[in-house]
Amino acid sequence: MGAELRSHFDKRPAEQRRAYYRAANLVASEIAEGTLQEKHVVMDRYWPSTVAFATMDVDSNGYRKWQGLYPPELRKPDAVVLLTVDEENRSKRMRKRGEPATTEEQSLDEHLAHRNNILCAYRKFNPIEIDTSNRKPGDVREATLDELRSARLF
Repeated sequence: MGAELRSHFDKRPAEQRRAYYRAANLVASEIAEGTLQEKHVVMDRYWPSTVAFATMDVDSNGYRKWQGLYPPELRKPDAVVLLTVDEENRSKRMRKRGEPATTEEQSLDEHLAHRNNILCAYRKFNPIEIDTSNRKPGDVREATLDELRSARLF
């Protein structure tokens, strides 16, 4: 059901798409709160992603104020990890996944400025940044764990 909802809202106008992702972030935050009582939580595409991708919207001013900040109803993570990749590898990986590209992902292929704006917005959350361009998944995992350990977060 989650994939169907995402697919539906990814085709909707920006305002509806952002409302969906904001609500999904709230649900994820609530689930994480409960799970953290027992174990660590790793999430993909949380609030920083919602804010960063909003930079592509024609009227992104509503989200600009949230760059680097979390709304009070969302749990702030202990760490944000930004995995970057050069454009050639990004495109290759997206094609390899075999999933349909969203309008936003297609825009990233066509407009380098969009990609740069998104990265700039992500970086306002002070992430641990790891370039994955020529690394295997296991190497990325180890580099991430090393960074988390050196920051005393794990």
